[in-house]
Amino acid sequence: MTEGTNGRVVKSMSLTRAEFDRSMAVLDSDYVPSKGDVARDETCIHHADGRAWVRFEALPDVLLGARLALPRARVSITFENLTPAERTGFLARFDLAFQRGGG
Repeated sequence: MTEGTNGRVVKSMSLTRAEFDRSMAVLDSDYVPSKGDVARDETCIHHADGRAWVRFEALPDVLLGARLALPRARVSITFENLTPAERTGFLARFDLAFQRGGG
């Protein structure tokens, strides 16, 4: 393993487990969601000559006023044997898979 082929990115995201599963299926056609509403889970995705471990961890909702609660999750991506350019490419694919419509 060469220097700089590993790394970790942590994202704070507003999404439910079901939304995470749908986006992961877009990112990786081999993705199989965990059974039930698992609060914490980790999945390995092969990319280039290495791997990206994507971990989902549900967090308490954020309350905005008395009526609005936004889901929260910590999603961490740990890279194994990927160059900086390969990590950047994976993150671009990840962001595109998790992109939502907006206005």
